[in-house]
Amino acid sequence: MPNELYIRLASFLLILMMVALWENRQPHLSLRLAYRRWPLNFALVVINSMLLKWLIPAGAVGTALLCNTQQFGLLYQMELPTALQVVLAVLFLDFMIYVQHVVVHKVPLFWRLHQVHHADCDIDVSTA
Repeated sequence: MPNELYIRLASFLLILMMVALWENRQPHLSLRLAYRRWPLNFALVVINSMLLKWLIPAGAVGTALLCNTQQFGLLYQMELPTALQVVLAVLFLDFMIYVQHVVVHKVPLFWRLHQVHHADCDIDVSTA
């Protein structure tokens, strides 16, 4: 998928802008305080994204493409309408993100990296 990076980046930026606009209408923090936090939080996003791109080059998209070419997977074994397959796939992926989050909380090494996310006392568009 040659445009994967651009699709992911555009999706991230679109959602970020939507949440920032929403937050701007109903701010929890003064914008002056928020602007001081943003450089570090967004730097963590960039570092995390680059590390994931380099450490896990195949990632979910690469695995999905491989499974698609090999016609491997549970949904290939069942005759279901495409819309239902999409819903089931999204629900399963969401569940796996939940499982990943539980693992990150349970494994001490992962928790040390993840606790930065929980150490943020104020929540705004840059927190996650």
